[in-house]
Parts: sequence; structure tokens; C-alpha cells
Amino acid sequence: SLVGSEMCIRDRDIDEDKAKSEKVIKEFLIENNIILDNLKKDKIKLKELIIILKTKYNISLRKISEKLRIGRETIRKIYLE
Repeated sequence: SLVGSEMCIRDRDIDEDKAKSEKVIKEFLIENNIILDNLKKDKIKLKELIIILKTKYNISLRKISEKLRIGRETIRKIYLE
């Protein structure tokens, strides 16, 4: 059986572990949001590129898809958004 001081130490260790876990989760979420923001920006840039290639240079979505090595449906979806 634990005495009072041992229970306090155990509780403190549990609290410290919980705080560390919460910190790691918070850092992960921040990093994840940064990645998502970058993906959104990349998607916007990709759409702009597709529009330029399609309208200015009259390149088909199929050719764009082949050159960028991105699936045709993905290119079409981005283009139509």
C-alpha cells in the first residue's frame, strides 16, 4: 500500500506525463495545420498553372496530367473547382 508522500509523487508523475502528452499533441496539430496550409497553397498554384497551360497554350488536361504525373481526374477536379 502507498503512503501519502508516495501517492503525491505518483500523482505528480501522472500529471507530468499528461502535460508532456498534451504538449506533443499540440505540437503535432500545429505542424499538421502548417502542412495543410502549404498543401492548400500548392493546390492554388497548381490550379493557376493548369489554367495558364489550358487557356494560354491550349494544352489538354490529358497532356497536363501526363507531364505533371498527376492523375487526369485529379487535374480535372482541381481545374473545375
